[in-house]
Amino acid sequence: MKFEGSVSLVKKLIVWSTVLLVLIFYNISQLTIDKDMSVFLPQDGINDIATEFAIQQSREGIAHSIVIVEMTGDSAEKLAKASHYLTEYLSNHSSVALAMNGKQSLNEQEMKLLEQYRYLLAPSVNKNLFTKERLYKALISRLDELSSSLPGINKAAIASDPVMALRNYLTSIQSNSNPLIHHGVWFTQDQQAAVLLLYLNKKIAGESIIDTLIRNTLDQTAKSETLANIDLQFSGHAVYASQSRRIIEAEIRTFTLSAIAIILSVLLIFYRSPLWLILSGIPLLIAYLSATAMTNYIFGSIHGITLAFGAILLGITIDYPVHYFSHARHTSDANKQVNKIWGTILAGVITSSIGFSVMLFSDYNGLQQLGCFTIIGLVAAAATTRWLLPIFPLSGKTFILPESILKLPYAAILKSRWVIILIVASLMLFVLLSSDKLISNANLIQFSPIPQSVFNKDTALRKNLGVSNTNDFILITADSSEDALIKTEFLLDRMLRDGVITSNQTLQAASHILPSMKKQRQKIKALPADEKLQKNMQDALVNTPFNPSAFQSFLTDIEKSRHLLPINYADFSNASGDGLLQLKLQNLLRKDQNQWTSIIPVSEQVMTTELKVWLQKHAGSHVQLIDLSGSLNNIMKYYHADIITKSFYGSVLILMLLAFFQGSLKRVIAVTIPLIISLTTTIGILLLIGEQ
Repeated sequence: MKFEGSVSLVKKLIVWSTVLLVLIFYNISQLTIDKDMSVFLPQDGINDIATEFAIQQSREGIAHSIVIVEMTGDSAEKLAKASHYLTEYLSNHSSVALAMNGKQSLNEQEMKLLEQYRYLLAPSVNKNLFTKERLYKALISRLDELSSSLPGINKAAIASDPVMALRNYLTSIQSNSNPLIHHGVWFTQDQQAAVLLLYLNKKIAGESIIDTLIRNTLDQTAKSETLANIDLQFSGHAVYASQSRRIIEAEIRTFTLSAIAIILSVLLIFYRSPLWLILSGIPLLIAYLSATAMTNYIFGSIHGITLAFGAILLGITIDYPVHYFSHARHTSDANKQVNKIWGTILAGVITSSIGFSVMLFSDYNGLQQLGCFTIIGLVAAAATTRWLLPIFPLSGKTFILPESILKLPYAAILKSRWVIILIVASLMLFVLLSSDKLISNANLIQFSPIPQSVFNKDTALRKNLGVSNTNDFILITADSSEDALIKTEFLLDRMLRDGVITSNQTLQAASHILPSMKKQRQKIKALPADEKLQKNMQDALVNTPFNPSAFQSFLTDIEKSRHLLPINYADFSNASGDGLLQLKLQNLLRKDQNQWTSIIPVSEQVMTTELKVWLQKHAGSHVQLIDLSGSLNNIMKYYHADIITKSFYGSVLILMLLAFFQGSLKRVIAVTIPLIISLTTTIGILLLIGEQ
């Protein structure tokens, strides 16, 4: 290739080559691709506790931290064996905080803590529990259990705790559901699948945690003889978020590559020159690399969806070299021709950048990235077209198709213009008549690529394990963990007193796992002195076959409990370790900055109309009823309002710039009418196919 001009042109080529190499090196060595979908949730700007709670739950809430593994493909006995094997493997996986399959879920450290504090924690403990009559009734119940054929009766536990305070506590923190136990592990009700329940490790950040977990588990399945012939299915919010991300990225990648292939094919057909085709792609390549590098530098990372969507948006930059080629092919003075069209290209860059700049002021970090990516790409593509492409000689041969062929599409459009006008007018009228449907449905579930049948199956599995999806939550805010527990206990007692719940254990609450220190002091006070308890016990043992000396450990433990200090949140968390109790407590009682929040999930079965009315009536500054799906849908409504408002301001700025560049109101109207028609037509087509 011969370059016309002086050595300065070669220097320009070296400079641009250096820029390209630097961009490639930076993107290879420094690029951090983020896959966390939470960047497309609002970061600030929604001063609403319900929406903020919904966002928090979608990122790291109770539902998001649970994964269910369904095992099928073999006999029930082999599935049970595989369940034990996989539970042991997953318990040691860094992504899993706790793996459960129906066996004892509390570890040794937790059981030791509960045995020590059982009389301060159990809801059944009160002064009436240790009367002669209640003790006698408890002894008769224990006698019936010993004489029955029930498995798992611990004689030592009966001797140290005949009133079963520990059992009462464990029952109070369990869900109301009783999963099917078959061969010692959880099974679905039809006994066709073994089921595992996993709590994800919140200490490991990022959505890649679930991808790593699934990949490692499937690899282990392939290696292990115990898991041979076993089919694994993973379900849960974190799983579906990961699957949705992969599906969206794959579809965008497919559409992007298809669009690029179509554009390149059209250019090749029209120009009939591989050289021109390659040169056409240079501005787009530099634009994409520049946008990726700068967005990554500004935000610290770049989301995979930003990369995919950004490629589509930058497709408009192909117009810049096309404009240039259309003029430069007629002359040998490329710089002169590019100067003639530079004003038009610059106007396009400025107006497009103003349009995309509204994303920079969005409360959605993902949209901010997308706006930044597109603006930088537009500027880079324009600069490449202006200062790089003129280096390459294009004169001497015209590669454009014959004019007769080029006019064929226009002739076809002109011939069918009235049909096209009628269709476009009909679509515009349809959009006007359907304006109420444009943003009326803000249900986020419609944007998920996961089939509804998969969600239904997940709901059934969760219900079977007692971790069913919860839409309604009661939030109780306080200045300390102790205050939050006291307020929770007060609210539950009042709900029970007013008859809107049937028992204190109807709802899961943090105060069931850890009663307030105030409540614990009341229980300590209810414990009888040693002499009184001994007398009541002796009287209760009359006419029973029990040896009076067998319950000495019970008397000793009660006396020790009378001298215990109430255990607070910090000490309980440290003493229980990273087990089930701590996981449940963290999900139900959390601290945000200087405020504590007690979270009470309310299942669909419990949330009666009477209860909802009662909660709405008693809601206040410290107690709120949260509709999770409604709050999440508010995010979409906020998004609509945010984008519409900012788009309006952006449109006004664009019109002002067009008026400046065009210098005539008539020309501004002529430019904007095709845009309005194309936008309205696109919306009309989407509405016709059922999209919103």
